[in-house]
Amino acid sequence: MNMKPNANNAVSRSLEIDNTTLRLRCNVAERDVAKSIPEARWNPFARAWEYPNQPAIIDQIISKFPCISLPESIRPPRPVPEPIKETVTVTLPVKAVPFKHQIDAYHFACRCLGVM
Repeated sequence: MNMKPNANNAVSRSLEIDNTTLRLRCNVAERDVAKSIPEARWNPFARAWEYPNQPAIIDQIISKFPCISLPESIRPPRPVPEPIKETVTVTLPVKAVPFKHQIDAYHFACRCLGVM
């Protein structure tokens, strides 16, 4: 069985895929959320919620359990960050000559904070 205890001695969220079945393992406290997904069925032997393997149900599981551990086969692709189009030269507040990665990190932090 693929049950991973966490710090609270509860089961971590995970999703397993069969050819026709999705198995959702979650905490007992999340039982009502798991039941609210259409076609939910509790399997006492697997100790997991089972659903038909359909894209709409996978989307609902991901939306209701955002931090769920997903199998590689259904994990959505990571978005590719857009390249920076404009270059703004900002002098770093240091006496030493910074390396390129330090300048890039400084500009990144400034953009995140809305300074640039």
